Amino acid sequence: MKPFSALKYFKENKKKGLMTFIVLILSICAVSLITVLINSIFETCNNTLLTPFTKFSLASNVSGEFYLNQSVVDKLKADSDIDRLVPCDID
Repeated sequence: MKPFSALKYFKENKKKGLMTFIVLILSICAVSLITVLINSIFETCNNTLLTPFTKFSLASNVSGEFYLNQSVVDKLKADSDIDRLVPCDID
């Protein structure tokens, strides 16, 4: 019995070889497309949710209270590392 040769098989069965090549190309394209889409979603989430916190920080209230205590606000205003305080309501 001769050893199996893939090249000889596809040479004798050109139609099957062409279909296998087309399926292989489509599979590679599908995997590439899915990878690009997932990476795009990941980068969008990263830029939207994490990158802003490299530029600013968020101080939130204690549960049950509506606003920060005035003593906390005074300490933040007195801190020399803080350039600006911006009050905002986040729901």
